[in-house]
Amino acid sequence: MEPETSIRKTRLLGFRRSDYLRSRFSDGAQDALTGFYHSLISARLDTRNRALRAPAYRYLPTRDGTAETRLWVAARWSDDGNVVFVAHNLWYADVAQSYYLPADLTAALQLRSDLGYRLVDALSGTQLGACRSGADLAWNFYVAMAASTRLQWMRLERC
Repeated sequence: MEPETSIRKTRLLGFRRSDYLRSRFSDGAQDALTGFYHSLISARLDTRNRALRAPAYRYLPTRDGTAETRLWVAARWSDDGNVVFVAHNLWYADVAQSYYLPADLTAALQLRSDLGYRLVDALSGTQLGACRSGADLAWNFYVAMAASTRLQWMRLERC
């Protein structure tokens, strides 16, 4: 049977590719998963997070030289100075690590040591912690994620 014929027959039976994923979750989990992906798509398309769509990115080095292998953290930025830090928890475990921003990266991010900055959760719009100086942020960019948190996108804004 040719692939086209096979596809047509499964469509006639009422199967759709999107039903495969939906059938794997109960109604509550399906709604949560759908909501989560909706928030990801909305955040990615939001012009305040345009750095997520920009090609420039760099992995952050850790302060002590050791790496938490269960945590992936990078900075993404656009040419107009929009910055979003992305952190992904690669395991179902509590993870934490201190990073720093080298001088060449702070220049690329247009981060000034004498100005105040805050991190805003790109998914929920809530501020994460207090305002900090650019120097403080560059010296100790601390990321901690609970086991239940899969990812965090943190938009950099001026205070």
